[in-house]
Amino acid sequence: MGRLGGWLKALMSREDSANRNRKISVRTKLFFASGTLQEATVTAGGLTTILFYNQILGVAPSLCRTAFLIVSLVDAVSDPLIGALSDRFRSQWGRRHPFMLASALPMAIAFYFLYQPLEGLSEMALFAWLTSFLVLLRLGQTFYLIPHDALGAELTDDYDERSSIFGYNAFAQMILSMAGTGLMYYAIFPTTPEFEGNGLLNEARYVILASIGSVTILFSIIVCALGTLDQIPFLHDMDERKRFPLRQYIAELSILLRNRNYLAVCISMLTIYAGLGIIGVVTHYAHIYVFELRSEQLVWGAVAKTPGVFIMIPLLAFLSKRFDKK
Repeated sequence: MGRLGGWLKALMSREDSANRNRKISVRTKLFFASGTLQEATVTAGGLTTILFYNQILGVAPSLCRTAFLIVSLVDAVSDPLIGALSDRFRSQWGRRHPFMLASALPMAIAFYFLYQPLEGLSEMALFAWLTSFLVLLRLGQTFYLIPHDALGAELTDDYDERSSIFGYNAFAQMILSMAGTGLMYYAIFPTTPEFEGNGLLNEARYVILASIGSVTILFSIIVCALGTLDQIPFLHDMDERKRFPLRQYIAELSILLRNRNYLAVCISMLTIYAGLGIIGVVTHYAHIYVFELRSEQLVWGAVAKTPGVFIMIPLLAFLSKRFDKK
């Protein structure tokens, strides 16, 4: 608490937070990026979700699709709402860290039970189970990701340093996602005599995915949040922040939705993620039932992406210093 007290004193001092164009240490960038391990875990698990509920538990594809639609609608409301609340939140632990820490346990619980439904549930009960824990998982991610990204933007006003912070984060996310996916295929769902076709169809192995994933999520978020606590004194001073008015929030959201640039970005991202979602679902079905690949062979799909990360991230950093964002 003595160390925290020192941070709080610094937080109250304008002199300690006056240099907004400061350089950020590699240590802080690594701690900031460590939170992407939870994203990698959720991404790896997400590759199996529809396959698990549809092919193993027998839930109709239309119900699986409806569950993901409901989650997306919840996201559309919760993302800007949590962002607005986080902007106005005040505590001795800052504005961002309480939300990040609060997300850890609900995310871990949701991930575990998403892949460990109760036995004997009907198809509609499984649909309700899938929807409920998907919503809880995504809400947990919202509580973590929105404040986390805002934290990264607030660490410094220096454009190049901000790009570096999120470059570390993007690089870690890509590498950890590929490594996590490869580990899942090779170690969690290996080919066995009973499941020579593909280990992803082995229901008994999903308890391993649920257990390892929930612990990893908890560990990742706590390391990221505690590792960046010492940056609280250098974030924006929020003494003048007003309370959260719901009417003002709705008015601001209405203005945002009339912004052509914002809508262009939203439509573009919607198109991209719709395509990625289709690919993510169809790929496993094609690999298992068309190409008849074993789990271990699926690892090479993750390995094949590695050169792109090592080429494109440095290239992006190079180009961003010489051209505008567009």
